[in-house]
Amino acid sequence: MTAEEKTTVSKLLNLAEAYTGSGYSREMTFTFEDDQYTVTDTEVAATEQNTAQTTILPLAYLIDEDEEESTLVLILGAALDPQEAGLLSKMLTSAGLFMDRNCLMIDNEAEIRLYNPKIVLCLGKNRAKTIQVPEEIPVIATYYPRELLADESLKRPAFEDMKQLMALLAGLDSDYARESKQLLAKYAAADADFAAKLKEHIK
Repeated sequence: MTAEEKTTVSKLLNLAEAYTGSGYSREMTFTFEDDQYTVTDTEVAATEQNTAQTTILPLAYLIDEDEEESTLVLILGAALDPQEAGLLSKMLTSAGLFMDRNCLMIDNEAEIRLYNPKIVLCLGKNRAKTIQVPEEIPVIATYYPRELLADESLKRPAFEDMKQLMALLAGLDSDYARESKQLLAKYAAADADFAAKLKEHIK
């Protein structure tokens, strides 16, 4: 603190005492000197670090830019037990999809229009024959997770269903095609039919 600042504070304290004490102030003279203090580089660095940690970010940084993106895949099926849900999660992951990010499961086909999905994945081959879906939304039917758990031989055709979904989705959504580029290329390299479907859908 400088000498001038100390003098100002002293006068204010003297005046305050007059108002709260005897009712008058006495003129008291003190001689002050400037503080001799040098801030070290370490203290400056610490201050800057604390400032950086407490900086308030613009609101835009707190908003997920993809939050308003429509659901990529709407999964139509009844409630799953933990084991079935775990298997479905693995199926989606194999296709570059995630239940908590770009997929949503419902059990009522009347809700399909509310979510405006790119594709509907119907759990249950037979159920897919009876559902009513807007004609502009493609439907991929696959086996119900409990069917796959009961019959291991169905897992290979179920995986083919997922690859069909991937090829179709890549043609419908450029963001998905870009983000899943390596995964799509991996499957295409190992499966000529999938490569042909992918080429057909991605113009």
